[in-house]
Amino acid sequence: MKTQFCKIGATNSHTQKGNTNISMLNQYQIFLRRALEYRGKPLQKFFELKARKIKRILESRRG
Repeated sequence: MKTQFCKIGATNSHTQKGNTNISMLNQYQIFLRRALEYRGKPLQKFFELKARKIKRILESRRG
């Protein structure tokens, strides 16, 4: 079964239990992995941009 992607920072059962950062970190790693899989293809840029957006959110939460 393929991984389903949702809006970045969206609330789901994991985030409601206080695991927001863990959930976003997992999503970040998935996007980086996908960017490597699609190296040289148009989807690479899409996954890299999503990963950068998550990284900015995680860094801002660390303070």
